[in-house]
Amino acid sequence: MTEEYDAAERDLLNISTDDPAQIAEVQKERELELKWRRDLLASLMQNPYFRRWLMEKLSAMGTFENAFGAGPTGFPDPLATWFAAGRKSAGWDIWEEIDGVAPDLASLMRREASAPEAA
Repeated sequence: MTEEYDAAERDLLNISTDDPAQIAEVQKERELELKWRRDLLASLMQNPYFRRWLMEKLSAMGTFENAFGAGPTGFPDPLATWFAAGRKSAGWDIWEEIDGVAPDLASLMRREASAPEAA
């Protein structure tokens, strides 16, 4: 996979030229970092306490709920709706990454969250 970098990207990535070897090295580093991130998330998802914490955060962001918001009077408010939609979108970004890394554990997390609490 080859990518062309503009001047701003080259500055941020410390690429001084359009040297294909240097660009390939940066690409390799990115892929390695992505693999480490995916492995870390998969490892974290093995922990039931992490799954519970993550589901609490996703639920607090309204990830799996309707995004309509109400103002202080209880009536629908477009600004509150946009705010709720932004939070929901951020939650979906996190959910999609987790679901892409460990779909079986993401599904387990949702089932655990919907299971009734043991007395």
